[in-house]
Amino acid sequence: MPADTSDTEALKDLAYRLYAKANELAQKCPRRAAISICLVETTGLPVVGQITDVKNGDEYYKLDYQEPAMIGPITASPAHAKATYANIALPDAYYMQLGEIQVNDDKFTADWTKEPDVTEWQTIPYFHPSQELLFQQTDMWILPETIKSVTLTHNDEEGYWYMVLELDVKNEKTTEITLAKLRSSSDTTKKAKYTSIVETIEIWDNGMFKSFMSMDEWKAGIISSKIDYRTYISYDADACDVTKMDNYAGIRAAAFAAQEQREQEGEEQGQE
Repeated sequence: MPADTSDTEALKDLAYRLYAKANELAQKCPRRAAISICLVETTGLPVVGQITDVKNGDEYYKLDYQEPAMIGPITASPAHAKATYANIALPDAYYMQLGEIQVNDDKFTADWTKEPDVTEWQTIPYFHPSQELLFQQTDMWILPETIKSVTLTHNDEEGYWYMVLELDVKNEKTTEITLAKLRSSSDTTKKAKYTSIVETIEIWDNGMFKSFMSMDEWKAGIISSKIDYRTYISYDADACDVTKMDNYAGIRAAAFAAQEQREQEGEEQGQE
C-alpha cells in the first residue's frame, strides 16, 4: 500500500526516520552481513567490484575486491583486494591490500598468502553498540532537507517498507562527504559534480535494513560516470560467520601482532 502522499514534507520526514532507525539498529544488532555488487562505468569503461561487509559480536571484517579495467592490452584501472579487520579490543582497524585478484564462478578471491602491498592502521568503523551511534549505510546525507522526492510504499504480504529517494544534488549537504573524496581522488575529478543520486531502500517492519541500492552519476568536464551499487543484507548466523571469510585467521593474527608491537614500542619510548 502507498503511504499517505498528501503531505510531501511529512513523507520526507517519515522516510528519514525509517532510514535513521535502520542505521541505529544496524550498529546495535549483534550480527549483520552485507553483500554488495558495484558496477562503475566511467566514460564507457566498466569496472566491477564485489564487497562483503560482516560484523559479528566484537568483530568486524570487510573484503573489497575489484576487477581491473582494460582498454585493449592497457590497464586503465588496476585490480585490488582489500581487507579491513576491526575488533572492539583494538583501538584502530587493521588494513591489508593486494594488487591481484582471481575470479572463479563470479566469486572474487585473492591469494592472501602473498606479502601484502599495503598494511596500515585505519580509523575503526562504527559497528558495535558500545560505540557512539554514528553508523550510516551511505556517506550521502539522507535528511528531510536533502531529499528532493520520495516514493514510499509498504509490502503488507512480506512485511517491509520500500522507498525510492531522489536526493538533491544542488544541496551541498547531500554530497558533503562523497564529493570531497571524489574531487581528491585524481586530477581529472577536481571539478567533479554529481548530476543524479537515487537511493532505493528496503526496510523490514522490525526496522532493520533489507537492501540498499544506490544509482549515482557525476561529471567532470568530458568525463562522466555512473555508479550502480547494490547491497543485500542478511542477519543469518551462517552468513555472518566471519571465520569463514577469506584470510580471516591471517588478518586477525596480524592485527593483534601489530597492536602488540605498537604497545611495546610505546613502552620503550616511555622509558627513554
